[in-house]
Amino acid sequence: MIAAIVAISFMRDAKPGPRDHVAAYIQQVNRTATGFSGDFATVQQAYRSFALAPKAAEKQVPVLRRSLRKLHALRLRMQRIAPPPEAAALHTKLVAYYRQQEAVAAELLATARYVPLLASAEGPLAAANTKMRTALSTEKTGDGQAAALDDYAASIGRARAAIQKLDPPPLFVVSTNSQIARMGRSERVVRRLAAALEAKDSVALNQAIKDMAKPDAPSTAAARAAVLAYNHRVEKIARLGAAVQRERTRLSNDLR
Repeated sequence: MIAAIVAISFMRDAKPGPRDHVAAYIQQVNRTATGFSGDFATVQQAYRSFALAPKAAEKQVPVLRRSLRKLHALRLRMQRIAPPPEAAALHTKLVAYYRQQEAVAAELLATARYVPLLASAEGPLAAANTKMRTALSTEKTGDGQAAALDDYAASIGRARAAIQKLDPPPLFVVSTNSQIARMGRSERVVRRLAAALEAKDSVALNQAIKDMAKPDAPSTAAARAAVLAYNHRVEKIARLGAAVQRERTRLSNDLR
């Protein structure tokens, strides 16, 4: 990642001029910027922990909340520094750079809060699936097996409804919508299977079994989508940092 500190060296004139004003501005910027690197490093560490162990995401909430608070305060301090006219473009790029770091921290905090809610909404499905499989292996009649399937379909429906009530952060919008669609499909197929058993309709039964065997998107797809989205945010930070460095170089050359 591009360094936050802006390094520009100027020769001092006997009388203060544009170079001196820019140098004073840079000193203010650097004093403020030193607080950013440590707090955003905390955000990056929290992201790595989340990527490796998403189920432990809730543990990251306090540290992310503190880091976001600091990043927000520091970004405001940076934004309030009044640049000389010669450094106006540099100031705009610096603020954009730090604003994006703050945005990433906010998004990751929202994700750390969301993952436990998603897990809670999905939680009952594991027990429901086990109950359904046990009933299918012990029930001797089609009606009994159909009732077990109907119960399981109802459990899928409740979990799907619970997930639909959640407000996913941007990193999870696409994957959550895909998950809701997959659950709706599973619910419909299970109900078709139950109806076929009750009706003793072998053709419909075979088709429902075939549809159940069709692979859904792997459960890791949501995590991969979130990782890719996060990486795009970090790449944007790097591009903004590079723009800061280019403007720094231009300013240094123009004010020699």
